[in-house]
Order: sequence, then structure tokens, then C-alpha cells
Amino acid sequence: MSLSVSGNSPNCVKALAWAKQHGLHTVALVGAKRGRMAEIAEQVIVINDTHYGRVEDAQMTLCHLLCYAFMENPERAG
Repeated sequence: MSLSVSGNSPNCVKALAWAKQHGLHTVALVGAKRGRMAEIAEQVIVINDTHYGRVEDAQMTLCHLLCYAFMENPERAG
């Protein structure tokens, strides 16, 4: 999973492209503009807002929920 509000953060774009080339599953968590990451990733989660603070808050909330889901259900994480 790679996170970027703009969807164009160079290191995130490179990481997703590398992961896709090596057969890994890719997920992009981006803001309303989507950017290049949304074109590369297999799965895209869009926070439909362009305000950086609101998008980052929503992204962090989703990441925290995923972490808790894995911590509470480790047998399903793999």
C-alpha cells in the first residue's frame, strides 16, 4: 500500500511501479486528484477531497483501522 494525497509523490509512484513489475499486489490510497499512482495500482482507495489535511486525516484513520484489524486477527493477515 502506498499513500499520497496528490497521487504523484515520486517515491510512491516508483515503489508501486516496482511492486507491480515484481508481481506484488498494489494498493494506492490517494486524494481526489488520484494522480499517477491510481493508474498503476491494482486497487485504488480515493478520499474524494483535495484538502491535504482532511485527506491525510482520513488516510491515517484507514491505516490505523487496518493495523488494528491485523493485530486482532493475525491468522488472517497472511
